[in-house]
Amino acid sequence: MADAVRLDFDTLPTLGSGYRRALFSRKRGLRPGDTLGRFEATIPAVTLDASRMAAYREVCGFAAGTGVPLTYPHILAAPLHLAVLTCPQFPVPAMGIIHARNTIVQHKALAAGGDPNGTSVFDVAIDSLGRVHFSDQKHHRIFRVESGRAVAVAGDGTLRRVSIRPGAPLGREDDATPATSSQLDRPGPLAFRATDELVFGEAEGSVRRLSRFGRIATLLGPTLSADRISGVAFDREGTLFVASHPAFGIGQVLRIQGTSGEPQVVAGSGIPHCCGDGALAPQQ
Repeated sequence: MADAVRLDFDTLPTLGSGYRRALFSRKRGLRPGDTLGRFEATIPAVTLDASRMAAYREVCGFAAGTGVPLTYPHILAAPLHLAVLTCPQFPVPAMGIIHARNTIVQHKALAAGGDPNGTSVFDVAIDSLGRVHFSDQKHHRIFRVESGRAVAVAGDGTLRRVSIRPGAPLGREDDATPATSSQLDRPGPLAFRATDELVFGEAEGSVRRLSRFGRIATLLGPTLSADRISGVAFDREGTLFVASHPAFGIGQVLRIQGTSGEPQVVAGSGIPHCCGDGALAPQQ
């Protein structure tokens, strides 16, 4: 079976260009014995327009205050559908296709709101059992996918507005409650240690650890980064590497040995300047 055709977009394509391709493209269609392969179109994040969603809710009879109407994401995805139907690899002409039916399965209620500056899914990581985890900055949670359902493993859905105190003892449990009852600050990059402990970065510049027992501990405090942690990763020996992303200036890549070791600069000077290839990494 041929690989799926995947179309990736940074923003939603316009319907106008799709309509032009649908009108003027010439395709041979399917012949006897032909099969239609798999086509995918993705976009990393879509901002919901509250006024348009309210108008859609009123026209279609959805009650106010019930979150995002179940069929509204299908409307938002219409430009992606048209992009698939009119892409060069799609063998059937868009004109003349009959839309027979749709099936929508709702696994959980859709809710508008959250952090308008956050990304719904920031990062994805897989544990030793093959289970998918993802960080949701928009709703300040980390989820695990189980039997096709997203189950929260950290975060209560609210933003932590009190920063972790710089200089506080690190590497120990700093939340007296289970991880799912703890507040998070826009969790971002994820990485699993060999022991299946999940390490994640937060927007305020902290690196935290979710243990196998559902407790959160802080590994590195907010003084690590002026803005946010943009990446975390482990090498084969279990050494943690962290990429900081300052609000102003140049980021750095740091190496942390053990669970509470001092960060060591691997790359990046933290000072805006220009260096050519071949310079020492900490001076870049």
